Amino acid sequence: MSGVHLKLMQTLPFPGKNDRRAQVVHGESAVMKWKLQEKKNHLRSTVRKAYWQLALVRSLRSITKRHIELTAQLVATVEVKYRVGKVGQHELFRLQVLKTELEDDIGEFDKKEKVLLAGLNSALHRDIDTRITTSDRIDAVAPPGSLDVLLRRARQDRPLLKEILADADMQRLQAAQAEYERWPDITVWLGYRVRLPAGLDNGTDFFSAGVSIPLPFDYSGRFAAEEEQHLSLARSAEERYAATLDEIEAALSSSLAAWERATQKIATYEQTLIPEADRTLKSTLAAYQTDRADFTSLYQAQLQLLDFDRALLLAKVATRIEQAFADAAIGSHAEMESEAR
Repeated sequence: MSGVHLKLMQTLPFPGKNDRRAQVVHGESAVMKWKLQEKKNHLRSTVRKAYWQLALVRSLRSITKRHIELTAQLVATVEVKYRVGKVGQHELFRLQVLKTELEDDIGEFDKKEKVLLAGLNSALHRDIDTRITTSDRIDAVAPPGSLDVLLRRARQDRPLLKEILADADMQRLQAAQAEYERWPDITVWLGYRVRLPAGLDNGTDFFSAGVSIPLPFDYSGRFAAEEEQHLSLARSAEERYAATLDEIEAALSSSLAAWERATQKIATYEQTLIPEADRTLKSTLAAYQTDRADFTSLYQAQLQLLDFDRALLLAKVATRIEQAFADAAIGSHAEMESEAR
């Protein structure tokens, strides 16, 4: 009964299996899509924070240069009194040391600028020497709505939350798929045997057809276990969603508190402290020139104005940093107010 047997086979999945497999693939695609969006959200926040840090460094350098000029004027004033013997040399040296210290700060700001530029350009996939312009004037931004409003926006827009929900949906789809996978697939086949004559057998060719079904040994138990596993993962994802939402609420609450405090500081420094410190320095300088104020008062007035100018700038940038942080927490797609280019 020798010969050649040609056979065609086709496995037919149990009805409903392919639809559920397709749903699982779409679910996995949704999870990956939101995962990518969350990475973009994180990168956007990182770039915005670095941008405002760069703007801060440049503004601090400008303020420092202005105070170097102011200190140089004070040095000239003290030199006049030193020549006529009205002040000691130590007072002149003290101002000169302050001026040198401020000049050294310029070098530190230059170094920080290079580091921030390299980091920003690297994050933007550009040459590290690419020039990035920042605003010469840093304006503060007021805090947004209430915490409840921000949380509602986070539920709507945060890619991380959508990723977790998509993961829960995908796990339930996989559980539904496992329920169908327990039913075995059917394989049908069609064959043709070319026979050779042998003895009394004249070697007649013949067709054959058949159906095969795998024996379902423990099919039900194995796929039932997979179904329960995916349902457990879905419940875990839902719990992770609630925990993540709590973390976002805590982060936003902290950010809003810092934002509101920075806004209060800006109002205090702009409306009261800096104008008073500026008047104090001018009046102290005039009094010093006429021997009605001592050097220590003049020196302290200069340092106080410098500290207040820097504190105001830090508070303004803090509102921008907190804005970038809050936008990332809620998944806002707002672009940078000043595009880095």
